[in-house]
Amino acid sequence: MPDGIFQVIFVVHIVWQTPLRRVVNTVTSRGSTIRARVIHHRWIRVVWWTAATAAFAPSAGVGQSLPTEANPSTVGSGDVSSQDPQAQLADPNISQNAADLAAMRVVAQHDEATHTLVLALLKNGPESAKVALAKALGLVGWSDPDFVDPLLGMLQGRQPAAAAAAPLALAQYPDNPLVLQALLAEAKSDRTDLRQPVIRALGTFGQKPAAQTLLDLLHDDQDPISEAAGDALIEMTGRTAFDHDSDT
Repeated sequence: MPDGIFQVIFVVHIVWQTPLRRVVNTVTSRGSTIRARVIHHRWIRVVWWTAATAAFAPSAGVGQSLPTEANPSTVGSGDVSSQDPQAQLADPNISQNAADLAAMRVVAQHDEATHTLVLALLKNGPESAKVALAKALGLVGWSDPDFVDPLLGMLQGRQPAAAAAAPLALAQYPDNPLVLQALLAEAKSDRTDLRQPVIRALGTFGQKPAAQTLLDLLHDDQDPISEAAGDALIEMTGRTAFDHDSDT
């Protein structure tokens, strides 16, 4: 029920927007604009997760209708007007917004049948499904080891949107050395459209190579890159001393 998530998001946002604005304004007034951005990003994740839990988790029909052996080519016929999230994700012509909502409905089930479907779509699904599922996995925090290889394939692949979404899910694997190595390589690459999400994902890794890379990137010539590195270091350490806009 796509309308349900928008209703829940609206209610949650209205209820909490005033205290959120006060916190962000207070932090910004003290000179820490990067810290304010981090608070805002965390708030967005909380809103989406709250909405997904409230709107989709009670819907048992999604999980019950999942096939025992999922293949994107047989998972649904592509009638995007239906409420079947499997069919929506398998449809290459679906809009990204619709795919995002369908992915949240699927991933919210978090069961064995869903695992089979998600893995099949990450490997062979349309780009819209890969992007949507990577976002959903990162939001829910579902770090199944079986998802690592297809997510790394997305990160290093030729589909720009899929590559940019992969770090959101890969950030859930802070103890996986292969994931860290791949993210570090992309953070230093010349793929400018990919570097920012990769750098932000590194904020979930506590290892020295990640921290050193982020410290080095604070001095990058491109402001968006240095700002992303500052955000990631705050995420990693909880400190604001890396914030160039702060007086502290």
